[in-house]
Amino acid sequence: MKFTQREVFENKFLEYGETTFYIMVLSCLVIVSAVPIITIGAALTAAYATFDRIEKRDGSISLKELISVFFKTFVKKFLPATGATIWIIGIGAFIRILSRNVNGNIFILALLIFIAIEGAIFFQTIFYVIAKGEYSYLQAIKKALYIANFKISKSILLIMIFSIIVVIVAYKAWMIILGVGLHVFINNKVLSKIA
Repeated sequence: MKFTQREVFENKFLEYGETTFYIMVLSCLVIVSAVPIITIGAALTAAYATFDRIEKRDGSISLKELISVFFKTFVKKFLPATGATIWIIGIGAFIRILSRNVNGNIFILALLIFIAIEGAIFFQTIFYVIAKGEYSYLQAIKKALYIANFKISKSILLIMIFSIIVVIVAYKAWMIILGVGLHVFINNKVLSKIA
């Protein structure tokens, strides 16, 4: 049985292997770029933009181009993504301050849970919206909040996917190399349908 060159290179196994390779490379790039915690937003934004480029090219992108797209987007979207990161850190600080004052008050507890869920969904969506580049900074924040509030089923799906990946990474720390990229890859697929 002979295979043509086209049949060999248009194999689903090789396609999935290539996607896994891209996920691992982007995971490493995000981890290295997010060492200063304030740059985590820019790193995630660059990863979303890189996955968009891969999808536009139907998976045919060289490693050099992948790294180039990542760092160009990292620099280009640094300010808005860092601003969103500061927003998220502020939400986390507010939740922390509010959690100290619960003292059995059911209203404050409900407000705390609501803000935590909103913050988590906002974290899942804002960097994707910034990576798209279709909106100004304030419009991107409004769009992310719109997705968090009015696309509830998809938003809950994003939180569940993130939670599962966190549990897997917590169980085996070395899996962070695949976990970060897999998280961005899955979010990119889900958010492309709702954003």
